[in-house]
Amino acid sequence: MLHIQFLVDKEKVRGKWFLKYHEKPEERILIETENFCREIEDKWKAKETLVSSAFKKITGIELRGEFIVFVFHPDLEMAEYLDARTIEWGYKEFYPNYLVIGIAHELLHCITHDFYTKLTDDEKWIFHSLVYLAIDEDLRFLLNSKAEYFSSSIIYTYHRKLIVTAKNILPKWEEYTANTNSKNIIDLYRELSF
Repeated sequence: MLHIQFLVDKEKVRGKWFLKYHEKPEERILIETENFCREIEDKWKAKETLVSSAFKKITGIELRGEFIVFVFHPDLEMAEYLDARTIEWGYKEFYPNYLVIGIAHELLHCITHDFYTKLTDDEKWIFHSLVYLAIDEDLRFLLNSKAEYFSSSIIYTYHRKLIVTAKNILPKWEEYTANTNSKNIIDLYRELSF
């Protein structure tokens, strides 16, 4: 079973916002953040069944567990998974379904946290590239009826090393997605040799 709480922690919002920006009044920032939190939650709930099914099909991993998403003002343009249960999100909807895709990306990091934390920095880039291909590309294809890799309108915002690595492993990724066996994304990572 999947349960996600979308929360606004006013103290965290104040801290992160005022480190970066000062031009909007605090009260307005908090109201906009609370409205944004409701928007994300509504969009997630509208797509949760489809995303959960696609997540399992694409990654071979069940989307289940209890998670907390701390929502920040979208002007911060930041997102991070903190641990196996916690995400911080503060990005706007850059393209259709971006909020849902972004949350799914961070959820995959949460679910694979125990595996991921044992990797070296170089190995983490490879695994993160698999997460990128699974969610930012293949889930995007499914939700937005697009089928061309690396065509996202915001690809330039991703770390260059992530995209280069993803392009290098794309042939293996395409083999993996064409093969409907019992592998999951961690099994694929273990098969990659560089």
